[in-house]
Amino acid sequence: MAAKPRNTEQKRAVCRAFEEADGPLSAQLVWERAKAFAPSLGIATVYRCIKELIAQDEVQLVESPIGPMYERSPRHHHHFFCSSCQRAFCIAGCVPGWKSLAPQGFKVLSHELSLSGLCADCAQATTPEKNAP
Repeated sequence: MAAKPRNTEQKRAVCRAFEEADGPLSAQLVWERAKAFAPSLGIATVYRCIKELIAQDEVQLVESPIGPMYERSPRHHHHFFCSSCQRAFCIAGCVPGWKSLAPQGFKVLSHELSLSGLCADCAQATTPEKNAP
């Protein structure tokens, strides 16, 4: 019989970082946010906690063009990845007609849509001022 995972201060801090997130987080961001609740938390412990949370089906891996990210989300959704600030954002809803995108004769069993580019903050920062000389 497998031992029950311990609910340590570090694991609670990692869980809280996920609970307060508004989108997927890299392990580095989980670590940075969780350290507010457990200052002595190490990055290796964060990776162990994430692995344990994935095994418990509490956190999911999100493949992204900016590297592996993780999130707690029970509902189906998609993502936008900012290539400038490296943040990820959840996209509500689904693209209508996504099954028709597969080649004829293919049977789609699941899908994941991701968009990448610049988030609103980064896009605004790169837009030249209209009244600039």
